[in-house]
Amino acid sequence: MKTQLLKIITKIKNIKKILFNLFTETAIFFVLGACVATSCDPEPTLLSTPILNRPPKQDEYPKDIAFTEYSLDSTSCKWIRDPHEGARCGPEESYLIIINSTEELEKYITCESDSYPVIDFSKHTLLLARGVRCYYDKLDSIGLQQFARQNYVMTVVFRISAAAATNPWQVSIIVNKLRTGCNIELVEEPF
Repeated sequence: MKTQLLKIITKIKNIKKILFNLFTETAIFFVLGACVATSCDPEPTLLSTPILNRPPKQDEYPKDIAFTEYSLDSTSCKWIRDPHEGARCGPEESYLIIINSTEELEKYITCESDSYPVIDFSKHTLLLARGVRCYYDKLDSIGLQQFARQNYVMTVVFRISAAAATNPWQVSIIVNKLRTGCNIELVEEPF
């Protein structure tokens, strides 16, 4: 009787091992099957979509700010240059002016007629960046990015030249109305 009982206990232990192995293999099979199924799915799912591909939320930074370049070329107006401009050159001599009204704009342009170019300052802000390059560098591109609620960076990229010459430059862009107290850093970059 004791031997029969030991045989039954041994059989039960063997059955437990077999069931445990079967359960483990089945679980592994389902996990691997699920992994293969999701990686072959042609439609992106919430779990398989990388975070970088989702559209940015309204408050996520940095974000590119849309703008329109502003020119006086087809008008009777001209920019008023700073009389001290050109005395020294380099990025440290560059500056940015934030213009939020026609009255402010009139400080920087002069027109043959009394009609100034129209900008709706209730909806827009004009950013006027000026500086003097120490070489005859050409303007390549302009960018504006927002890095925090009130912090922006305007980047002006120049094509580098080997010709030494004092080269005043100016860029003006129109953006959606900026809040009062915004901090806008001007950065010059070589290309």
